[in-house]
Amino acid sequence: MAVLMKDCERIAGYSASSNICIGTHRGHGHSNICVGDSGGPFMCKSLAKDKWTIFGIHSFVAGYKLDWGWANYGHRVTTDKYVVSELCQASVDTSVFYYINFITETISS
Repeated sequence: MAVLMKDCERIAGYSASSNICIGTHRGHGHSNICVGDSGGPFMCKSLAKDKWTIFGIHSFVAGYKLDWGWANYGHRVTTDKYVVSELCQASVDTSVFYYINFITETISS
């Protein structure tokens, strides 16, 4: 599930044009990349053609500030008004599309 870019950009001040923000959000499951997954692919399968496409390369995972408080890696976090116990994290992946010319030139050289 895509996370709102404005929320995701707050975690590290990275370039949104060269990165993809993916991850879980409140109430939408607990799956994301984990320790040791950096460098792995973020891929999606086309339903029509049974074809896999790579969109990103896993870079890092970080908790991000939501309107209702901080959440990070599923730990229980107390805020001024709420106790947050749900996993809310963002995975920042390097965009393959952004670097496609570099990748193509490097492979062909």
